Parts: sequence; C-alpha cells; structure tokens
Amino acid sequence: MPLFIDLHIDNSLTLDIIKQAHLADKALQAKHGVRYLQIMLNQPQGYLFCLMEGPDKESCARVHQEAHGHIACNILEITESDFSALVSNKQMDSLDFTLNGDGSLDTGIRTLLYISLLGSPENCRTTKEIINKLLKQSDGRSGESFENQLMVLFDSTTIAVDTAMSIRQSITESNVSVELRMAANLGPPLKEKGNFFEDVRKSVEHFAFLSENGQITISSKAMQLYTGDRKNNINALKVVQAADEKFLDELMGSLEKVWNKNDLTMDDFAREIGVSKSQLARKLKTLVEFTPNDFIKEYKLRKAVSLMDDQRLNMAEISMEVGFSNPSYFTKCFRKRFGKAPSEYGTMAS
Repeated sequence: MPLFIDLHIDNSLTLDIIKQAHLADKALQAKHGVRYLQIMLNQPQGYLFCLMEGPDKESCARVHQEAHGHIACNILEITESDFSALVSNKQMDSLDFTLNGDGSLDTGIRTLLYISLLGSPENCRTTKEIINKLLKQSDGRSGESFENQLMVLFDSTTIAVDTAMSIRQSITESNVSVELRMAANLGPPLKEKGNFFEDVRKSVEHFAFLSENGQITISSKAMQLYTGDRKNNINALKVVQAADEKFLDELMGSLEKVWNKNDLTMDDFAREIGVSKSQLARKLKTLVEFTPNDFIKEYKLRKAVSLMDDQRLNMAEISMEVGFSNPSYFTKCFRKRFGKAPSEYGTMAS
C-alpha cells in the first residue's frame, strides 16, 4: 500500500490536543483503508508530521476531516526508501510519537549530507564503493543514490559532518583521481509546499557546487549545531551565511533556467537575478573564487560531464546541448578544466 507523510502547521496544538486527535484518527482509519504509523512533533515551529499508509491522499485527508477537522497543509506520497531514511530503527511510544535515542520527541528535523563526484565512470564507481563502506559504519540512513551523487539523512549534524570528514580522508588516502564535493544542511521533511526535503535538497546541491575539491560546505545554521573538532577541520569546512544562502538560491535558480543559452550575456544573467553586473560579480566573490563568466562556464562543463556519462549524445551534440556553439572552443575549455579532451574523458587516469 502507498506510504504518505502529511504536515499540519498550528502553533496552538498542545500534546493533549494532538494525542486526542491521533486517537480519533485511529478510531476511523479502517473505514477509509488507512493505517497511521508514526507521528513527529516540532512544537517550536508548530509542525506536526503524520506518517501513514493508505490507498490515496484523499482517503488520508478524509480521516483527518471526519475525526477532528484538522486538515493537513500538505500530503505527499513517499517511497519505502524515503520512509526508511526518515524513521528507520527509530523507537515509538504507546501513542506512535517517534522518539530520539534519549527518549525525547523526534521533531523530524534531519541533516542531509550530499556527496557529489566528478571523474571518469570507473573512478567514480571505485569512490562510491569506498563511501558506501564508510556510510554503513555511520548513523546515516541512505536516501537517494544517483550515478555520481549520494544523499544521506542523519539525526545529528555533528555526526553528518564528521562522517563527511572521514569520507574526505579516505578518498584522499585512496589516491583515486576523482573530485569530491560535499555539503550539509538541515530542515524538516515537508513544508507547506513542495516535495520530500525539497528545500534542503536544493540547498545542499547548491552548496556542493560552491565546494572546492575535498571541501564540505555547510549552512551557518548547521555550523552552530556542529560540536566536533572545529579547529582541525576548519580548512575542510566552508560556511555559507544565511543572507548568502538566499542569494545563492536565487543565483542557482536563475542559472538553471538560462545556463545552456549560447548567446547569454552577463548583463542578461544579472538582470535575470535582479542585480547589476557589478553587484553580481561582487556578491559572487563572497561565495566562490569565480568570475561570473567562469562560474557559468564551470556549470556548463560539469553538465557536459553528466551528459558524457549518459552516453546518449556525441561530442558535437553535447557541445551544443551545454551552450557552446563552437565545438573547438568547447574542447579547449574542457581540456583546460580537466586536462584531457572530451573524447578522452572516459580514460581519465586514476
């Protein structure tokens, strides 16, 4: 049966009100073919999350409506993998409240560690094997895994960052020729709009693009919660402040719309973001050592690598797809960035 998570936002919800409402839900659930599994409460934010299984969203909503009238702000179908990554091995009390290891109520807040690899397919596979072995030894619960990206959920920001540090060290010691970028941020599994951990996923993908090879980029919010060895890890960590995080979201959101246009000018790109060309250069410099032109070029080249991994397009088609109208210029830029021509990409040495 499909799994669902819903979100109620109400600062007036007390524990007693929630308990009574949950018991009312369970009394009616069988009528609509629904089964409530677990609930998570984040009282400071006024967030209540219900995890359930049922035939469809509408049936889940009807139980709430008939039982007590507290309608969810958002109901989302999730996969078994999502469910497991969120609450696998978590304890519950007698009323289905999800608990932390110390017995406190689980708020649903998770730290998402995003791992991005860039290199030949063979080197990326080798690196992922090393990473997966380390993740099995950590408290992380695996989320999505793509060809060269992994997302892992942690209850603890400190454990997430320390795991990233261990991965960094192991990959360095392995001498595998691959670029490793990591990022971490935290947030709730669902908001009033959007998909499962959507805001956090976007932020860590953006953070990772800023990371230098071997670097871990985290939000200032995550850094405040990190209780590990800051002194010895400071060179590996890049912290994005809240104001810069907002600009980065706007920057990457705009870039994702226009990055493959071969006639894109910096004036056009700056206007897309809503700043002047000089403001764009100045703001970008606070985040990364790239000029706006080089920033866009780097984005295009990383996209080109993804298309090469996919192996559905030839080099001329990839060049056009990523916004290089001149294949020779594309080859020149690619060789300068990666040390080999695009045609030699698959044989990038380890």
